[in-house]
Amino acid sequence: MTSPVSVLVFAGKTYIGRAEIRPLQPRMGVYGGRFDPEFTYSTVEPAIRRLMECTMDPSAGEAELRSAFRERDSLQLEVRSDAGFVFHPAAVHIQDATAWNPLAPIELHLLGLPPEEAKAAFGT
Repeated sequence: MTSPVSVLVFAGKTYIGRAEIRPLQPRMGVYGGRFDPEFTYSTVEPAIRRLMECTMDPSAGEAELRSAFRERDSLQLEVRSDAGFVFHPAAVHIQDATAWNPLAPIELHLLGLPPEEAKAAFGT
């Protein structure tokens, strides 16, 4: 099994937490792990939760989903290794269900990580 990579997560220039990520579906460019938020996570939490609510609600319309994804994307989420390497996935996704289950772990996912970056970080 591949060793996890410690990463720092930013929303713009604001540090919001860290995670240890590992390959989840490397052929699809999906990497992730448990996210440990800092107090500054509260500044982005409403947008993260709104997206989670929309994707879980079968009655959410297409316009509402698009709006929630745009709001998440406007956070400018960025993931960097402890060594300072900046990852460039197609999307950075934080899955936070703690509003419904306070004991649920918050997960960080990098979606569509380019193969050359995955190889540099994980050797995969």
